[in-house]
Amino acid sequence: MRRNKRKAHVLYFSAAVLSLLFSEGSTAYAEEKWTWPTSGHISDYFGTRKGKHFGIDIAAKTGTAILAAKGGIVTKSYYSQTYGHVVFIKHEDGYEAVYAHMSKRMANVGKRVASGEKIGEVGNTGHSRGAHLHFEVHKGSWNIHKTNAINPLVVLNEDEVEAVASTYVVQEGDTLSKIASRFGLTVRQLKVKNQLHNDIILPKQRLVLN
Repeated sequence: MRRNKRKAHVLYFSAAVLSLLFSEGSTAYAEEKWTWPTSGHISDYFGTRKGKHFGIDIAAKTGTAILAAKGGIVTKSYYSQTYGHVVFIKHEDGYEAVYAHMSKRMANVGKRVASGEKIGEVGNTGHSRGAHLHFEVHKGSWNIHKTNAINPLVVLNEDEVEAVASTYVVQEGDTLSKIASRFGLTVRQLKVKNQLHNDIILPKQRLVLN
């Protein structure tokens, strides 16, 4: 009889621990890792455009699934003249993420989304040149001046970042000198890595960085 009581206590304790670990407001839930929000390649980085680019751009085909990079609550879901179709997600650890230029939104305000859940599709809406996801992360709430914006690569999974950031797609106005400076390389290193025999590069050309 005593043994059965001990088993019951163990089962009750296990259930309580699981409940604590997966409760929405728990520290364990808040420490959930960020994941990559869509499949594609980074076409622009945080801090470019004279410091006015407050996120990263991930180029992908129109219709490519966009996933919540972390679980949270949808705080905004609307069409903006600048962001196009955009979804904001607030996380329990205080961060807020922005997913912009979607072709389609699949998450309404107030919805709780899980990490990896589909919230929309890549598009080219708002102020956008070519299909991509513009992804921002704010340490605190988003504001119009974006004073809480941080580099999304700081919180995203390092292995995924390394895999996606190993190449770069040339944009209008890019030069080898600009690209090399952005990624901490010399022009010579960039040319050797890509077997370039001159300084000519073309928009949409993919360059190897690693």
